[in-house]
Parts: sequence; structure tokens; C-alpha cells
Amino acid sequence: MRKTRRSKPEQRARVGERIKLAATQAGLTLKELAEQAGSTPTLIYQYVRGVIVVPAPMLERIAEATGVPVAFFDPDMESGSLPALPLSESVASAGAAEADMRTRIQAELRHLHSLATAQDFPKRDRAGYQSTLEQMLALARALEYQDQEAWILWRLGRIRMENGDLDEARRDLLAAREMFAARGMGEYHFHATQDLAAALIEMGAFEAAQTYLEETAASPDLDVRWRALLSLGSLRYRNHDFSGALRSFLQAAELLEQMDGEVREREAIPHLMSRMADIVRATGHYEEAMLLWSRCLQRALVDRKSDIFLESLMEVAQCCQALGRIGEAKERLNMAVVLAGFLFEDEARLGVARALLSDVLLAMGSLEEARENARLSQRIADRVRAARPTILSALALAETSLAAGHWQEALRHAQEALTEAERTGRTREVAQARELCARAWLRGYEDARAAGEEAEARRTMAQALREADVAVEMAVRTDSVKERVAAHLTRARCCLLLGDETAAEHETRAALELTENGAVGLNRLLGKEAQHLPALALTADLDLPSLFAEHKVDLPALEWQAHYLEGTLLARRLGPEAAFGAMREAAQSIARMLTDLTQTEAAAFQQRHPEVGAVLRDLQRYAITDSARQETAALLESMRLTSLPSRHPSLPSGSED
Repeated sequence: MRKTRRSKPEQRARVGERIKLAATQAGLTLKELAEQAGSTPTLIYQYVRGVIVVPAPMLERIAEATGVPVAFFDPDMESGSLPALPLSESVASAGAAEADMRTRIQAELRHLHSLATAQDFPKRDRAGYQSTLEQMLALARALEYQDQEAWILWRLGRIRMENGDLDEARRDLLAAREMFAARGMGEYHFHATQDLAAALIEMGAFEAAQTYLEETAASPDLDVRWRALLSLGSLRYRNHDFSGALRSFLQAAELLEQMDGEVREREAIPHLMSRMADIVRATGHYEEAMLLWSRCLQRALVDRKSDIFLESLMEVAQCCQALGRIGEAKERLNMAVVLAGFLFEDEARLGVARALLSDVLLAMGSLEEARENARLSQRIADRVRAARPTILSALALAETSLAAGHWQEALRHAQEALTEAERTGRTREVAQARELCARAWLRGYEDARAAGEEAEARRTMAQALREADVAVEMAVRTDSVKERVAAHLTRARCCLLLGDETAAEHETRAALELTENGAVGLNRLLGKEAQHLPALALTADLDLPSLFAEHKVDLPALEWQAHYLEGTLLARRLGPEAAFGAMREAAQSIARMLTDLTQTEAAAFQQRHPEVGAVLRDLQRYAITDSARQETAALLESMRLTSLPSRHPSLPSGSED
């Protein structure tokens, strides 16, 4: 046999599949094969599952024991060109023996099918499930059961996609799709196409995915069409075409009005609500998005759909965090961690939940706990190898490193997130990573200035400005309000540190204008079509006019920082009285966040954000009139902070001297 590489997981799996097939055809159990090949059953089982590489001498002994040429185990040889398996002497001796062999293979296939079902639900044993499917594939091919082969390839493609093996998933799903089409299995063909499109989207191959989805959206089958339209809308959402996405969802809503009421209520509407919620949040309507996801959460609980329940729980938590309700966000993410880790055993979502929890804990001031969750998230991401956990864990590690003062380590993690986000076409995450890189370089600038290293300071500031500029550009491209506000704020800080207060004020005002009037309404998204919505879009479940009615974007965690910057700049240019309104707005945003925290958590929050003390100090200093002093006293009375620190940081003057 020509020398081959068998070290890759997919190659080991293919060799193992063929060992199982050869043994079955030879009428040997794996234990009997181990005895004849001079091995142990444990090692043979590991070879069959693709856990370890089969040494060449052992492969020759297995070939001799099963009566096949060694070339049969070549993983690079396609199954269609494999040498034929010779019948064993007992099988060749009589047709009855051949029938008996076929019966044995069928029995083994039935046994493996039962095993796969148990491994798939209710608790997924991902590794065991994949191994069982690979064994089933060999037997289905031996029996020439093409329907079974197509089904197994489809399920293998799905599990490989969950494991992050996207190239292998695409291969299996494409093969399954073609086989389903050839066999006239329309419903299976549709589901395989949907999954193939999902794999392509994860790979960033949006055009290819759109081609497949548009093909299924033209199906005469009503059920196929509405599902395809939802997938098309999700694809357009990923491309930040919110208007196109919403139109696809509304077309799906029109089709759903023709469906049986019970099916529509239980199956279709929850999917439609979750897709709509994505757009509602991306366009700046956080409270309304949380309302939709809360409805999805309740439906998933009733219908016992663990994946939808977990996803909705994490989405609600992210809305809570954006709205400044970080205590509530922490509670929900702690629940998601417990459920994903112990009840549902969903590693991919566990990794996401831990990364999101790390961000919330960091915002609350629990740095060590945040860092531990970020590390755990990264370990999970390394195992599941999916884009979303990989990106979020890297961003979480970058944030905790930056909070600890390790800006170069933060930069490395942020660039890891950036690389994966760019590879998979996730523009919003690209904007987040770029903005984080800018903040890391900015910290490098401050360290260099403190050390008197002016050349290094100029270099790091140039890098910070470059990253901030790109972050603004990418955030505008995504049309996602939160990322745009964050990018403008970071750009403002760069300008302020350089002493360009005019540019800093311009960037701060751009951020505040987005929070004041940046939420996108239906008329902007749909134009005249907003006046002719499907009836389903006007029901209590959706009620799109209400969901998109508000123009203010509620982002207190960013608003207080923006108002603080604005107040500081106004005080320098126009005096304290002109700055009072901005400082009052900053303090009010802080007060809203503190109401969600316990006294201990509020103290930790202040320690994590020492600028809070500066806001309250400046608020008191700028309260010149009696009415302003009374307003300030009432505001401070309502806050959970028991005392102000004796020393307060303040924004730098921007002087290069």
C-alpha cells in the first residue's frame, strides 16, 4: 500500500469505519478480530472509533485476519473506488450463509441505531453519537441501504457542524442532500439543504448559502417555504441587511397565516419571534427585544425545548446588561451556566454563557471571578471549535487582561477574536474586537507616557487611532447602535489624550446623538411597506409597530461615560454651569445601574469604575445654583454609594507636555 497519512481525525475515523466493515464482512466480532490480529479488544475499539492511529504492522495483520487487501484501509481512497471485499469462505460456500451474514449486519445496524438514539437524546453524548453514526455508515453501505446512508450522512454532517468541523460537515451534508434528491426524499432533502446553508454561513460563504436557501424558498411546499424564508432572513441579518431580513420574516409571517393554528402557535411563531428579536435589538430597541425573548423563553419552557430555552435565556441576559441591569444579567447567566453544564450538557452554549458571565462580572468589579470564567470559556471553545464560543471567549479574556493592566496580553486575545471573526464573516464582532484593540493600545500609550518613553507613546497612540478609526467604520457598516456608540467613545478618548478637544467633543456628541435618537423605526426599515404589515405582525405576540416605536437607545453603561466626557469638555470650554446638565445625566445613568445591585455589589462596581467618584465630585462642584444643589442632593441620596472616595481620578488635560 502506498504510504498514507492517517493522523487527522477524519482520516482516523475513515480507517476505523473500514476496519469495522471488514470485520463484519468477515463474520468476526471486534473481540475475535483482536485475538486474530494479536491485539487487545480495547485497542481495536479505539482504532474503530478513530481515537488513535493504527500502526502499519497492525493494519497488515487486520487485513490478513479479515481477508481484505491493505489498500482497503487507505483513508485517501474514496469509497466508490475501494477494492471489493471478498466473501469469507463460510459466506462463499452457500447462499444461506450469505443471507445469514446479511441478517447479522442488519441486526448490528438496528442495535447501533438504538444506541445512537440514546446518545442523541435527552442528553447528548456528542463523541459517542458521532462514533456510532460512523459505524452505522459502514454497515449501511455494506447493505447498500442508500436511504439509511443518506440519513446517516445528514446526521453526521450536523454533529460535525456542532464540533466545528465545517469542511467535513459541508462534505457530508452535500452528499446527503444529493442522495435525498436522487431518492425523491423531499423533506429530508430540504432539511439537509438548510443545514448545508447553515454550515456555509458559519464558514462565511454567504453567497453559496443564499443560493441554496433561495432554491428551497421557491418550493411549492408551504412548510418548506416559511422555514427557508426564516433562514434567508437570518442570513441577511448576518450580513447586516436589516431591511432585507425583516422583509423575509414578514413574507414568512404571511405564509404562516395559511397554516393550521396549533402548528403555527407551537412551532412557527417561536422561531419567528426569536428572529424578529435579533433585528429589534440590533436596531437599538433593547427593552422590546427582551420582551420578545422572554416570550420565547416561556414557550420553550412549556414545550421543553432546551436549545431555545438556553439561547433565549442568554439573549435576555445580554439585553439586561445593555440596559444596565447587570445584577439581573448575572442571575440569568448563572442559571444558563448551570443548565448548559449539568442538565442539558450543551458545551457550545456553556462556553458562550461563561464568556458572557465574565463580561457581567467584570462590569460589577469581580475581576478574579470574571477571569476564571473567561479561562473556562476558552477551554470549552478549544474543545468545541465553533466560531461563536471562540470569539466570545477571546474577547472576555482580552477584557479581563485589560482590566488587570496587561494591555499587551489583552491585545493578543483581541486579535485572536478579530482573526476568527474576520474568517467567519462576523462584521459586528470585528467591530467589537477592533474597538477593544484600540483601548488596549490606548492603555499602552498611557503606560509609555508614564514611563517617559515618548517614541513608544507616539507609536502606541498611532495604533490606537488606527484601530479606533476602523472600529467606527466597521460599526457603521453593521448599523448596530451599541457598537457604534462604543467606537465613537473610544475615538473621543484618543482625541482627548492628544489634546484635540474639538475632535473629542465631536466624537462624544456623535455617541450621545446615537443614544438619544439612534433606534431605527419601521418606516426607515420598510418604507411604504410599513403601512401594510401582515396580520400576524400586528398580533399581541409581535406587534411590530410597538416594538419599533421608540427612538431613544437605552444604554446606561455607555451613556454615563459619554455624558462624563461631555461634561468635562464643556466645563473646560464654557465653565462649570454649562457642564452641570451633562454631569447630572451621567449621575442619573449610574444611579439606574446601582438600583439593580446590592450594597456590596455597588461598592465593587465603584471600585471597578473609579471615574464614578469623579462624576459625583464634579456634579457637586458644578452645582452652582440653589436648584442645582437641591437636585444634586436628592440624586446622591437615592444612590447606593455610602461615601465618596477621598481622591478621585479625573480625565487628563490632553497636554503632550
